[in-house]
Amino acid sequence: MKTLTVTSGPLKGRIYEFEDSLVIGRGGDCAVRLNDSGSSRKHAILLSREDGSVVLRDLASRNGTKVGDDSVHQRPLNSGDTFSIGETGFIFQNNASSYERAQPEVTIFDEDKADHSTDDQAGDHSARRKLLSLARSLKDKRS
Repeated sequence: MKTLTVTSGPLKGRIYEFEDSLVIGRGGDCAVRLNDSGSSRKHAILLSREDGSVVLRDLASRNGTKVGDDSVHQRPLNSGDTFSIGETGFIFQNNASSYERAQPEVTIFDEDKADHSTDDQAGDHSARRKLLSLARSLKDKRS
């Protein structure tokens, strides 16, 4: 789940959860409706990409959207990034961050499921025993 928390301004402390997109502005049809003279009716949008990442896009607002001191038109957001619209500050959190998604699935060798066929003509039985011993030790540490 992705969240946007208001850190300053009249809505301070409010948390908005979203999956696909979140429109921010003064307009009545915005998911995050600001009472901030520095914001446009439809000021900015947070858009989720297919890979789960999120982009902040300014919607041609008059006063701009700032990340730090920089006005941005469009910028990818990382979990923990902050930005502001007028006098309203926000922090973005992506609880399914790209770091978590990017972690490879790790499979520990399971001796019980190992193929114990006899094509060891060129194989080294000693190396196989060492590998099985290492696999058992890793399996025991994970349990």
